[in-house]
Amino acid sequence: MNTSLKAILLTGFFCFQFLSSYSMVYRDTVYRDNIKTVQLYKSGWEMSQPIILLKSDDKLELGFDEIGDKAMRYFYTIVHCNIDWVASNLKPEDYSDGLSENQITDYAFSVNTTVGYIHYKLEFPNENKHPSISGNYALVVYENSDPNKLVLIKRFYVYESLTSIDMTINKPMGEFSESGQEVDFKITCNLPELNDPMNEIRAVVSQNFRSDNAKTLNPLFINDNVLDYSQDADVFMAGNEFRNFDIKNVKYQSMFIKKIDYQPPYYHIYLYPSEDRSNKKYFFDDDINGKYYIAMDDAVNKQTDADYFYVHFSLPYDVPVMDGNLYVYGALTDWTCNTKNKMAYNFNTKTYELVLLLKQGYYNYEYVFLEKGKKSPDQGFMEGDHFETENDYYVFVYYSPATARYQRLVGYSAINTIKK
Repeated sequence: MNTSLKAILLTGFFCFQFLSSYSMVYRDTVYRDNIKTVQLYKSGWEMSQPIILLKSDDKLELGFDEIGDKAMRYFYTIVHCNIDWVASNLKPEDYSDGLSENQITDYAFSVNTTVGYIHYKLEFPNENKHPSISGNYALVVYENSDPNKLVLIKRFYVYESLTSIDMTINKPMGEFSESGQEVDFKITCNLPELNDPMNEIRAVVSQNFRSDNAKTLNPLFINDNVLDYSQDADVFMAGNEFRNFDIKNVKYQSMFIKKIDYQPPYYHIYLYPSEDRSNKKYFFDDDINGKYYIAMDDAVNKQTDADYFYVHFSLPYDVPVMDGNLYVYGALTDWTCNTKNKMAYNFNTKTYELVLLLKQGYYNYEYVFLEKGKKSPDQGFMEGDHFETENDYYVFVYYSPATARYQRLVGYSAINTIKK
C-alpha cells in the first residue's frame, strides 16, 4: 500500500472513530494505573503551561512513565475542541496537517531505580503532525493503533495573537473582600470582521490553570472594539499558599519529611502530619501554585534516573467529614478528585490517610473537600481563603461568528497577583 493511500484510509478511519465522540468532554485523564507523571509543557520550560502560538516555532513536550519493563507501542493523535472541550464539528484534515496518527518512538528505560519504568517522550508540532488552526486541542494517546485502547488525554491550546488583554487583580467588594480575588480585564479586538462582539466573543478565566473552577464570561460593556470585563462574576475564592515537600534526595530528610523508610524493595516517604489551616492567619510562602517538577540530586538524566517513592500523607481530624470526601489535590493528581487521590479515614488514629506513588522531585499540594453532588472541590474548607494569596490567572479569548464551524482562540494572557 502506497503512503498516500494509507494516509487517506487512516484519515477516514479516524473521522469515523471520533465522530462518535462529539458529545465526549475531553479532560486531562490517565486511563491506566501504571501510567505515571504525565506532563505536557512548552519545550524547554518544564514549569510552563501547554500553550503555543499558531504557525510559530513553539513546540510542546509530552512526557510520561509506564511502570514496568516492557515497552509498548503507543500512538497519538490530536482532536480539535470547542470552548467546552467537546470535539468541534471538523474533520482531522480541517484542523491539522500530516497523518492522523503517529507512533511515539522516543522512549528509554529507567536506570538503577527501585521501581522500574519506561519514560516516553514526544515533541510536537513536528513534521508528521501539526495543527493548522487555532483553538482548544486534546492530545490523545492510545495503544497499538487502536483508539479504543486509551492511555491518556492531555489538553493544550493553540492561539492567534489578534487581541490584546489588559488584566488587573483587585480586592472584591462585599462578603468576599477578605477571601476572594477579582479578575478584571479589557479585551481590545483586532478583528475587522467582528460584527456582534456580545455573541461572537467569549472569554474564559481560570485560576492556576485549573479547569474545574474556570468561568466563561460575557463583557459588561462594549466600546467600539474594546470589551470590558469588570464585574462581580470575575471573583474567585483566593485559597491559600500550597503545601509542599521535597523528595529529590533520599539521603537526607528535607522540610516536612518525617521519615524515609526503605522497605525492600521500595522507599516509603512519610510526611509530617498536616493540620487544618482554615482558621489560621495567612502566611506567605513562595510556592509554585500547585505544580510540581521532576528532579534528582546528581542525576545525569532526571527523566530516567529519578526513582519512584511511596509518599504517605496524613491529616489528623477528630471525626470523619460528612456529606463528602477529602482529597490530595494539585497537578500531582491532575487537578481531579477520584478514587486514586481520595483520602481514607483511619478511626484508630483519627487521621485521614493516603499513599501515592510519586517520582522524585519537588511537589505542591493541598487538601480539598468535595461535597457529594458537586463537581468542583472546596479548597477553603481545609486550607482557608485569603485575599493576599499569590495565584496565577489565565484569560483565553474565543471568536466564533454565526457562520463559523468552530471557535478560534484569538487571544491569551496571564497575570500573577503579586509578581509583575
